[in-house]
Amino acid sequence: MPRRRKRRIDPDILRRKAEKKLAKQPADSGLNDSGSPDEVIHELRVHQIELEMQNENLRETNIALEESWDKYIDLYEFAPVGYMTISSKAVIEEINLTGAGLLGVERYGLIKDRFRRFIVEEDQERWDRFFISVLRSEEKQTIDVKIRKHDGSFFDARLDCIRMKRTNVNPVVRLAISDITEQKRAEERLKIFKTFTENARDIVLFIRKSDGRIIEANQKASEVYGFSHDMLLGMTLFNLRASDPRSKVEQQIRKADAKGVLFEALHRKKDGQDLPVEINSFSMNLDGEPVLFSIIRDITDRKRAEAFRQLSADVLGVLNEPTDVQDILRRVLNLLKQATQADCIGIRLRTGDDFPYFVHDGFSTEFLLKENTLAPVEDDKICRDENGDINLECTCGLVISGKTDPNNPLFTPGGSFWTNNSSSLLELPESDDPRYHPRNTCIHMGFASVAIIPIRKNVQQIIGTLQINCFRKDGFTLDIIQSLELIGGQIAEAMMRKRAEDRYRTLFENMMEGFAYCRMLYNKQGHPVDFIYLAVNPAFYQIIGVPVVIGRPVTEVFPGIKQTFPELFEIYGRVAETGVSESFDINFRPVNKWLHISVSSQAKEHFMALFSDITTRKLAEEDLIRRSHEIETANEELTVTGEELRENEAKLTTSLEEKEVLLAEIHHRVKNNLASFISLLSLEGSYEDSAEGKRLKRDLQNRARSMALIHETVYKTRNFSSVDMGIYLSTLIEQIGATYRSDKNIHTIVNAEGVSLDLNRSTPCGLIVNELITNAFKYAFPKSFDCKSTREKMCTIWVTFILEDGYYTLTVRDNGIGLPETFDPKTAKSLGLKLVNFLARHQLRAEVNVSGKEGAAFSIRFREIIGK
Repeated sequence: MPRRRKRRIDPDILRRKAEKKLAKQPADSGLNDSGSPDEVIHELRVHQIELEMQNENLRETNIALEESWDKYIDLYEFAPVGYMTISSKAVIEEINLTGAGLLGVERYGLIKDRFRRFIVEEDQERWDRFFISVLRSEEKQTIDVKIRKHDGSFFDARLDCIRMKRTNVNPVVRLAISDITEQKRAEERLKIFKTFTENARDIVLFIRKSDGRIIEANQKASEVYGFSHDMLLGMTLFNLRASDPRSKVEQQIRKADAKGVLFEALHRKKDGQDLPVEINSFSMNLDGEPVLFSIIRDITDRKRAEAFRQLSADVLGVLNEPTDVQDILRRVLNLLKQATQADCIGIRLRTGDDFPYFVHDGFSTEFLLKENTLAPVEDDKICRDENGDINLECTCGLVISGKTDPNNPLFTPGGSFWTNNSSSLLELPESDDPRYHPRNTCIHMGFASVAIIPIRKNVQQIIGTLQINCFRKDGFTLDIIQSLELIGGQIAEAMMRKRAEDRYRTLFENMMEGFAYCRMLYNKQGHPVDFIYLAVNPAFYQIIGVPVVIGRPVTEVFPGIKQTFPELFEIYGRVAETGVSESFDINFRPVNKWLHISVSSQAKEHFMALFSDITTRKLAEEDLIRRSHEIETANEELTVTGEELRENEAKLTTSLEEKEVLLAEIHHRVKNNLASFISLLSLEGSYEDSAEGKRLKRDLQNRARSMALIHETVYKTRNFSSVDMGIYLSTLIEQIGATYRSDKNIHTIVNAEGVSLDLNRSTPCGLIVNELITNAFKYAFPKSFDCKSTREKMCTIWVTFILEDGYYTLTVRDNGIGLPETFDPKTAKSLGLKLVNFLARHQLRAEVNVSGKEGAAFSIRFREIIGK
């Protein structure tokens, strides 16, 4: 315990005070003035007063010392940390109340006790070494150990120790013990938290709620914002939210609680760019101060994806509008230009052998003069490769031809080209440049960012490109390019749909049958009660003779029709409900015509009716029935007299002749109808003006001719039960040969004289011959194949049709290039060979044999009599 110190008083000061006090007291009259005794008395009295004053001063000093001691005791005993004195033997000599409380033992029970027993076993050896080190040093030393209290509980303790020397006595150790359990837990939590935040993919900020200042930030924050860690710690949340009013930010800070608040905001990066973020903020206490723990996620990609999803929806909406194609694509370009912030944009579409700009926005006249065409011309001829394909120039030509390399970073797996620094292309060696005749016009005109997106009809066929140019660098990302590829697919799909709609509209408007698309109306019980015309074709008006029906219910167009023809509503309602097609004949008296109606449905509560005027046929049938009755009557009368028999035979002969005339008329009309169909295929604009479209049109015309020729042959020969295959096949092959002109002189030989075939099987035979002869003309004799040098004969196609041993055998062969060894007609993918296989097996019940040696040979063998 510390000793009390006495305050020393200066004797001269004390004497002067005593003399002043004595001078104020009254003089004693009993004393004389003789000198010496008075002086002695005076000295005695001064000394007395000095003693009294010293005594008073001692009392005051004692009171002050007692008060100081009490304060010291309070500070020592009730300090926030425990204090103790430990001997060199590690025995407790003194301890304050706080220390005793920490150990959980009364103070008197701790004196002379070893401190080591309160340290957990795993820390005791470390304590021993530490205590020896303290005894050997004069420096203050610190150790953290785990203490086991008297009741068996534990706490983390920090021990601050220093050696104190004593005269002629062994030194002691002054020890201060502190409970650091919460501190340890906080440090561990902080360590875990720091590991989490430093490895987190999101930004993590600690923000003081009182003033919005950033007090801690992880490495991700510096990477995203562009500020150093020290710069961030000198900023406030208001610096990052520069575009938001301060009041809004303060409100969001106040709103955050322990449960957290989630919202989106716009932060400002060091380079001035806006950064869309999603913020999840929690309120918590850190070192007794309220702070925000904010997890901030960069949602730039998500926002961009949302924007492009909306852009895709907007583009699709425009593409689906029923307006002019060029106007639609101009509006699409406007949407894309705004979304990508492009300087120039354009769409190329195929026109003949070239791909000029169909629509464009922003390109200069000079640029268009140089770049509009992609087809190179030399000596007034378009440059083509060894396969006959056009050598399309520059980067656009490379994308359209589909020759991009997905391993090259300039190209995507979807076949697009893109660069954010086009000038680097100028540095490519000529041997490494995949382009044909690179022009580099985009580079020379200052476009740093260039993207060329294929507009794909399908995986193999590209019908154009979408080109986007920016003067600035870094105009695109891979996500943007991939989104634009999806939009390119939408454009292609819309273009093909528009073309198909145009073709079908032409067919729809020129077809001979009437067509009506209607919506069925039902009552509350679900029974059909009416239908509304939604669309009809011109033939509808010609057959029905009613001027305006679209948008009107049938009961208004034809009053009383529901009562007159209830079966009509039953059939239409059933088809609209079930989707099962039906067909029927009806004498539609409101227009005085017999109609054959075929009904189908592609959407519930809707149906399509295709009908033709069969009045002439029905009248003919009625006439035939009437004449049949007359013949029956005549046959009955034949039993009466022979004369009557002869008369009836004459009538029957006459009737049969009239039937033959009628059948001839029917075949004539079928032939004419097919001729009309062939003419319809020849209408200008019905098919796209391309080689593929022309080939398709020619194939369809030949198939139609093969069917029409059956009826023409029947009509000419006047044999209505069978077809002379010699005449038919010779005429058919001559017509097909006329449509396929070739540099090679291809001969055709037909051997089918004297063989006839019934009408039912003549048509599939004709179609089979048409497909096989067409394939021979198209593929058997390519330019590279020389018949004379290879086969030692002229290029020839043979067709034979014979009847032998109750079987017909149709053979079509050529001496051309032949077939692959692996060829199998059952697995052939071409439409023509699928048709041949289908007609042979399902219509003729025939065996099909194929040979590819010395040319191609197809043999079709089927029974003479059906059913045997």
